[in-house]
Amino acid sequence: MKNIAAILVFILAVNSPALYSQIAVALHTEGEGVAREVKFYYRSDGFQQAYADAVDGDTIYLPGGTFSPPSSIAKELVIFGAGHYPGATTETGKTIISGDIRLAAGADHLHLEGLHITGGFSTFSNNVSVNNIRVVRCLISGAISIRGDKSNPSTNISFTGCVLASTATNFFDNIDNLAIYNSVINGRISGSEGNLFSNNIFFFTSSNAYLLNSSDNNTIRNSIFYHKSEWYWISGSTGNSWLNNIIEVEGPRFHSTDTDAGNYKGVAFSPVFADQNGSAFSYEDDYSLVNPEAYTGTDGKQVGIYGGVFPYREMAIPVIPNISSSSVSPTTGPDGNLNIEITVEAQNEN
Repeated sequence: MKNIAAILVFILAVNSPALYSQIAVALHTEGEGVAREVKFYYRSDGFQQAYADAVDGDTIYLPGGTFSPPSSIAKELVIFGAGHYPGATTETGKTIISGDIRLAAGADHLHLEGLHITGGFSTFSNNVSVNNIRVVRCLISGAISIRGDKSNPSTNISFTGCVLASTATNFFDNIDNLAIYNSVINGRISGSEGNLFSNNIFFFTSSNAYLLNSSDNNTIRNSIFYHKSEWYWISGSTGNSWLNNIIEVEGPRFHSTDTDAGNYKGVAFSPVFADQNGSAFSYEDDYSLVNPEAYTGTDGKQVGIYGGVFPYREMAIPVIPNISSSSVSPTTGPDGNLNIEITVEAQNEN
């Protein structure tokens, strides 16, 4: 992990509302000795300021609060927020990006984690190629749109432990090697070719649109589907592999060229989970399985978001240290010191 000391300084010094009335964005420039630098930005446009000053390889830390994004991202950056679950951000507040994240050429190796993006996630225009992008433990309210004709494709884009909340269509026309792991997906998929969807929960409720549209040769495995129609599964899509998924209906109408193997069909959606209500993602629900041993995936682990290679982290806490509690005395003591107690919990990399 990059410069743990700098992270702790950032969290303890500027991310506790009990200590400071202003929040700060921190820009960490990688280096050794005097070459290492941390700059702080206290204005409301701190994210945009930090981005303007950043160079490839830098890390931006966003505290709880609402920030407008740059018009596009065209640098190789790591961007951490404090998280998006209310229960995990009581001391810091959620990190909210107000608007769209748009990727331009040059955004290769971008890493986003612990953000609530109120808009969509897209490339700046069709046939823009961005590569090796990781989006981890983020909530994205808008649709995903990586579009083009594959003349200049993006490659190696992954979403892990995310909530893709939009019920609109997610377009993946211009991606090779897309992977969505252990995420909640509300919208349908279009234009995906040869990609991987593993250990997800699909909330798809439309009765007049298809879950998979113009999407060929994908692998959809170890996932759970809230989709009550036998008909509206695929349109213009062939050669997809449906493996070890929990499917509520008995007879989903896949294409004749699709692989249908190991699926658990006719399994009611809500009773599978410890506590689930409604037809969309909710912070109040518990998506752990009541009987995980009854529904194993292609890897022998449980299906759903708590199985697979990247099990869902409780409350999607980002990998940076998390403030779980804080206490500040209202007055100083006889010696003039102010009593401050802050509990910081370290996080594992995965």
